Amino acid sequence: MRHWKNFRSLSGQRKGTWSVGGRRGVPGTREGRYDWAFVRWCRRHGHLCVRTVNLYWAFEYHGNGFPRFSTRALREAWQREKDERKRWLSGEITLLGTSGKPLLSKRKQMEYANMYHPDPGPWAEHYKRWKAYYKRELARYQGAASFWKACEPKMRRDFLRSVRYSNRVPEAYPDYLVRFRTKSRNGPICGFVEVKGPRESLRPSQRRFFPELVKRAGQCIWMARFETAGGIRLARFDPKGGLQTCSLDSRTDRP
Repeated sequence: MRHWKNFRSLSGQRKGTWSVGGRRGVPGTREGRYDWAFVRWCRRHGHLCVRTVNLYWAFEYHGNGFPRFSTRALREAWQREKDERKRWLSGEITLLGTSGKPLLSKRKQMEYANMYHPDPGPWAEHYKRWKAYYKRELARYQGAASFWKACEPKMRRDFLRSVRYSNRVPEAYPDYLVRFRTKSRNGPICGFVEVKGPRESLRPSQRRFFPELVKRAGQCIWMARFETAGGIRLARFDPKGGLQTCSLDSRTDRP
């Protein structure tokens, strides 16, 4: 996370050339049913939210815009993979010892080629797979850029203060950054939200990281716990890592 500390916006532009693979960045854990339920709850109440790993990823790798898809560049990369695999399988390329003799037998050469230079498959299938991946990554970027564009300057500054503390494994981050529709005298309420089911608990990395975000980065972090009987119970982390039950207002503390 050291590259985007000077960025102040996500441009939302499309430029450059995306060929193959791209940068996966910080993928995070797969969203579960409570995560999707929280997103639906936010939409129902007019709150804006974005996955924190998506926002970190967008700043880290695409702060100046997301690249355009290039069929030509993708096909050239596919052909290079095909040619390189063929050269490994034929023995034209191999691993050599200090004496200059091949280190791998013919069988080992085949295993090495299959492991490190797998067959990219037919062009039509390769194109379809990577085009679908590109569309998912583009949607991920557009969601982050759209959220950032809707944020007030103060919320942007508050979030950017967390940059120095963001070099953590994805599992340590709070799940979402939310701009609640409810307003206070100081403007819109915003902050990180960790979503948990009725029987889920914080991970050890989160128990260490959350107090740091509150105390040293000045961030607000809420726990949104889904109750067995339905509804969401909100609690806010204090600088020592404790939880204090709270509500945004009488309309938004429950679905």
